[in-house]
Amino acid sequence: MNIKSNDLVLEIGSGHNPKPRSDVLCDKLPEDDTERGGKIVLDRPFLACDGQFLPFADKSFDYIICCQVLEHAEEPSIFISELMRVGKAGFIEVPTEISEKLYGWEYHKWLFSQDNSGKLLIKKKTQRNQFGQLFHQLYLKDQNYRKFHDEYYNILMIQYEWFEKIDYEIVNTDDDLIDLDNLANINIL
Repeated sequence: MNIKSNDLVLEIGSGHNPKPRSDVLCDKLPEDDTERGGKIVLDRPFLACDGQFLPFADKSFDYIICCQVLEHAEEPSIFISELMRVGKAGFIEVPTEISEKLYGWEYHKWLFSQDNSGKLLIKKKTQRNQFGQLFHQLYLKDQNYRKFHDEYYNILMIQYEWFEKIDYEIVNTDDDLIDLDNLANINIL
């Protein structure tokens, strides 16, 4: 993340693990830990609000951090518009379509990939997880699997940094966002 020392930083969906550099935190449901990995942390200025309707003036933050939140949004295009309205730059992290196929969080509403230019591709999630809790348990209990997961984080999570504009497209297709039969699409080495 390209955050300058004097930047005012907002973190949306900070939940149980806010980033150290975040100056202001916001979360939609501070009293409900269902969709987060632990109890919410409230150790700096905090506001309960929906990322789709941010109560801040235009360009009031130099940088916005939004990690593993966009997949929960009702309307990602509204959410993304709010990020660009309130912030000058930022960082988005979302699970890839591959990650959703393995882990399949039931409360995630969207699948994500990127095209060759880096544009975020967003598709409505229509299938349930095929593997239940298998990969969640492997991550928790098997250090070799955890090492694999951490080593290949780039195929499981998209880390997208933006400046002024977020390049994205809502895709309406029954096809997967990424064709795993095409080796050119599997950039893991």
